[in-house]
Amino acid sequence: MVSQSQHLTNMEVISALARAEALILYLSAQGVSVKSVSLRNSQPVIRISRHAWCERMKKQGLARFDHTGIGSHGRFRQGVWTDETGCRVVWSESIH
Repeated sequence: MVSQSQHLTNMEVISALARAEALILYLSAQGVSVKSVSLRNSQPVIRISRHAWCERMKKQGLARFDHTGIGSHGRFRQGVWTDETGCRVVWSESIH
């Protein structure tokens, strides 16, 4: 027998996957290449390759940046855009 709380968690995961699918279809229509999808606390995180779409999000002030550290080629940061359903799209950017 499945408990009610476990059932709700499963429904949250199903909902998250459906939201991720819709966002991936949108990104694909924009020509964006999706590298991976993961769930964090039942919220989709979609990792993409950097694309002109990322630049549009930056120019519109819709993207934020998280610094991720220093690598062999300089500092790196990650672009983040969150849609209205809570799905996050992330991409890597280097700072030289």
